[in-house]
Amino acid sequence: MNIREELFEKVCIYKNNLNEENKEKLELELRDLICSIIRRSINNDTEVDIIYQSCIKSVIDAIEKHQFNNYDGFINIIRTIIRKSLMIYISEKENSTIPVHIKALIKEYIEVVNQFWEIKKSYPSNDEISKIMGLPLDKVEEIGRIVKERKLLNVFDTKKD
Repeated sequence: MNIREELFEKVCIYKNNLNEENKEKLELELRDLICSIIRRSINNDTEVDIIYQSCIKSVIDAIEKHQFNNYDGFINIIRTIIRKSLMIYISEKENSTIPVHIKALIKEYIEVVNQFWEIKKSYPSNDEISKIMGLPLDKVEEIGRIVKERKLLNVFDTKKD
């Protein structure tokens, strides 16, 4: 049993007896999981803390509302809440300077890079991203430049320019 599955079991136990003390314990248990998911997309630890604070209440509310039959359902709901918080944070951070259609492309770009990483454990080249997204290479390079400038993805720390 891995750490996340153990966490899922603890969540199920806390859910049956959810009082203020257990909520605090649950929040501490969830912190590592939530922060690790956020760190896959965000480079700055200060930003991770801000996003964590914005989504922990939603995560606790989701745990109270939903009945989890298995670990996969639990982790999917948590990831959805975190991704929503990430997108809200990114859109607020970059509110006035990026057009809406480019924001949608940036979101897709980040999702493609994250999915590629999950599957192949390496970061895709611009050519690969271009093929996956169905966009011209110059458009993908422009989006990549925006993502890199705004530090929206930590791909560029491990990659050579």
